[in-house]
Amino acid sequence: MPIDYEEEREVGAETVLTVVGSSTVQDVPISNVSYDAEVNTSNFQHNQDLLQANAITGVNYSGSFEHNGANSEVRQAIRDNKGRPIHPKNLTIKVQEYNRQVRFKRCIVETRSKDIPGDDTTSETYDFIAEQMIIDEGQKSPKEVYGDPGEI
Repeated sequence: MPIDYEEEREVGAETVLTVVGSSTVQDVPISNVSYDAEVNTSNFQHNQDLLQANAITGVNYSGSFEHNGANSEVRQAIRDNKGRPIHPKNLTIKVQEYNRQVRFKRCIVETRSKDIPGDDTTSETYDFIAEQMIIDEGQKSPKEVYGDPGEI
């Protein structure tokens, strides 16, 4: 199989934080994102067999995103006017990769960290968890990795 050198040199592309409000959709650009899809497992024994089998019991999606400078749009997009996280059904994180788009739906932003260097631009990092991960590789219906199949 030939090597696809474009994929080998994949460079991060656009990452957008999408907030779906009651009447509007707001896209906020962010500068960096990383994410994990962690499979939860449990082992068990069947009958009196001493061999253990493994079962998948769930999947956790988490990650972090960051922006540079004082981007108040991000803070307003993920917190309400009292500083609490917005309702998770309203927060989607879209990541545009080389040849596909990854969407995390129903996200909750858990933590915020700020870095203030004395000689450079400030940056803020946010950690999130999500209930659903959808990968769209250009097919007619995007495939859901795990989660609720009703909201694609």
